[in-house]
Amino acid sequence: MKNIIFFVLLLTATICQGQTNEQKSSIAVREVVFEKDKKDQCLKIDFLDKKYQKNGYSVNDDINGNLYPSYSYYDKKIGSFSVNYISKSLIKQNFWNVDNKKGFFSKYKNPEDGSHDSKNILKYLNPSDYYIIVEYLPSKYIKFIGGTDEEFDVKVNAMTQFYLYENKQWINLGTIETKKIPEKEYQYYITLIQHHNKDRELPVLYLGNFSTSVNTESTTTGMANITYNFKITLKNIILTENTYHEPIICEGFYSSVKEENILKLYYSGNDMDCVSIEPKFRIKYEKGKYYIEGIGSLSTSDEWIELIKK
Repeated sequence: MKNIIFFVLLLTATICQGQTNEQKSSIAVREVVFEKDKKDQCLKIDFLDKKYQKNGYSVNDDINGNLYPSYSYYDKKIGSFSVNYISKSLIKQNFWNVDNKKGFFSKYKNPEDGSHDSKNILKYLNPSDYYIIVEYLPSKYIKFIGGTDEEFDVKVNAMTQFYLYENKQWINLGTIETKKIPEKEYQYYITLIQHHNKDRELPVLYLGNFSTSVNTESTTTGMANITYNFKITLKNIILTENTYHEPIICEGFYSSVKEENILKLYYSGNDMDCVSIEPKFRIKYEKGKYYIEGIGSLSTSDEWIELIKK
C-alpha cells in the first residue's frame, strides 16, 4: 500500500457528454456530475447537502491515530462517500487530539462519547480552518448484499474518486484503484491536497543545487550531523541526505508553495509517515543569501540556517 503515490492518479473527473473541456477542469458550483448507467444518464450530487448528514458527524482516527471530523453516506443509487475535514494547521489538528487538555475531548470523561457527539463536533467546524475532501465510490463498483443495514461489498475493479471543495466548487483531484488507497488515509488526503496546491512553476530564484549541514548532538565517537542536499528544477524538488550517527529520513520528492518571500517545501514521496499538513522546510532569500528553516534536531529546527547554492 505504501508504495502507491499520487502521480498514478487518473486526473479526470466523471463528466456527462455535452460538457466543454473548460467545464471539465472546473466542476459546476456545489455539484459533481457522475455516471448513472451505460446510457450516459447523469445524476447530480452536492456532498455538503444536509440530507447526506443524517447519520451525523463523528471524529475518525486513522492507522496512525490522527483524528479528524467526518461524515459518511451511501445508498444504492449514488454509492458511498465520506466527507472529511482536514485541518489547515497543526494547531487546529491538535484540537482533536484526545490528550489535549484544552481540546475537543477535554470535556468528556469517555472519549468515545465525544467522537459521536455530532452537534458538538459541528460547532467547531469553521470551514475556513479546514480542507474539505471527499472520498467517493460510485454505485457501479458496489455489490449490495442487502439486509436491514444494507451491507455491501466493493467489487474487485473498483475505482475511488477524490474531490476537494474550493471556492464553492468541487474540484476533481483524481481517481485511483480502491484497493491501492494507502492505509494511512489521513496522510494520503494531505498528499492529494498539497499536490493540488503546489506551485506549477518554480521561481527562477530558487532553481539550482543547494546544500547545508547541521550538528545535532555529541556522541562517544564524535558529533552527529546531517547534510541536506536539495536539487530544485522546473520539474521537481529532490532531497538527499548524508548523515553521521543520524538516521536518513524523509528523503525524496517535495512539492512547493511560494508565499511572499518564503518557499515552503512539503514532502510528497512514498513514506506516508513524512507527510504533514505544514511544510517540512522553509527557504527564503535575503540580502543575497539563502536560508532554510526546519533542519536538524528540535534545538535547531526553528532556526534560519544559511543554505549554500552550489
